Amino acid sequence: AMTVVMGNGEAFGPTRMTDIDVVPAMGESFPLYDAADPILIKSGWNWNLFHNDGSHGVHNPSFATNTVEVSATEIIEAGIATGDGGPPGGVACDADFIYWTEIAARNSGVGNSVWRTDLVTRNKGAAVADLTLILHREAGTSSQDGMVDPEAQVVFEDVVGMMGVGGKGSLQVCSNQPLELLSRVFNQTDEGTFGTTLDGFAAGDGLDQGDVVRLIGLRQESGAFRTNLSVTNTSSKSARVRISLRGPAGSEVHAYGLDVPAGMVVQDVEPFRTRADQPDIGWCYATVEVRSGSGILTSATVIDAHTNDGNTIPMKR
Repeated sequence: AMTVVMGNGEAFGPTRMTDIDVVPAMGESFPLYDAADPILIKSGWNWNLFHNDGSHGVHNPSFATNTVEVSATEIIEAGIATGDGGPPGGVACDADFIYWTEIAARNSGVGNSVWRTDLVTRNKGAAVADLTLILHREAGTSSQDGMVDPEAQVVFEDVVGMMGVGGKGSLQVCSNQPLELLSRVFNQTDEGTFGTTLDGFAAGDGLDQGDVVRLIGLRQESGAFRTNLSVTNTSSKSARVRISLRGPAGSEVHAYGLDVPAGMVVQDVEPFRTRADQPDIGWCYATVEVRSGSGILTSATVIDAHTNDGNTIPMKR
């Protein structure tokens, strides 16, 4: 059964699911079960089973754990969105031209690496470009204003540090003129810098639900190379992707889902080692499928363990 609670607190129900109809904007009503995936209904039943149980499943933990894991797996495999979409204004900016670069960082990493990010912008327009750079992190958003003369190029060195913060996040660029942009994420050492370049994308250039891309040429070898994956959501609603990790012959060694909040980047560090338990798989690749959402960007970084020199692996459509 379902109980619906309105915004003013008024409740309707409980009503049996079989008695609930979907009322479309046009056309005849039809039963809820004709629209809802049966897996969603079954998973909801399983959730209620333990939510309403006096011990919340503690009296039979192996059964409870298995049931929840099966439900989660079925939801992921069916591609059913599990979030409410997040705040619609989470990534909005009042600009004629909006661009994204997947990830910007100012932090320390594995192997004493020290990561920094430079953002390169070039104004393609005939007037001065007024920019607002917005860094989206779990801790909140930070911003920096700037301007670029017509046909000129401006580089925002250590762009995250310029905002007075640290960590990593997705970087949104809002402009009143069309731009070209890219970023360089690099490891700062006493011997110089070792880094990789990330391209910039216009808003709307990302992947949509049902799209599948490949990240090839990955490498995971203990003490030699490590691979990180990242997924960036440039839309105003949450998204979910399914990642399949594959060996050199193409066989799947592990698959999992990632939820990516609106405007955020999720970096998955060494998934072949941490998720697939394959620390020495060698050359490998991955596929990324968008199960729900839009505006998705994804890439991988293969890092030399000796120098912390990173190499960007772009997605192949």
